[in-house]
Amino acid sequence: MARSKRAASDHPIKRTVLELGIWKNRRDGTVVYIVPGHPPDTWESLECDGLIRRQYNSNGDHTETLVFKQDDLRVIAFQLTMNARCQQIGKRPIFDGLSDAFEVFPYEPQGTA
Repeated sequence: MARSKRAASDHPIKRTVLELGIWKNRRDGTVVYIVPGHPPDTWESLECDGLIRRQYNSNGDHTETLVFKQDDLRVIAFQLTMNARCQQIGKRPIFDGLSDAFEVFPYEPQGTA
């Protein structure tokens, strides 16, 4: 099934600026986005807090993710991280439309070495 992308002239894109921590995983160089003051989230941590729920097929394969709090910064940071990982390995993004909707401004903590 082909994906359709809305042409830029159809509707102006309203971008939201986010202030997120950005660091690179030392093991594989993957970009990780974090909410300042919080550790990086995982599928499990977001699911445990009721922010997302993963859907599986009869073979146990993860097929879909239901996002209950689309405007939660932890969810957005996790989605951006997952899309960055997909890009790094040459796959299409898991979460569509994020790069069009958000502009990330790196958070730099004060008073750290």
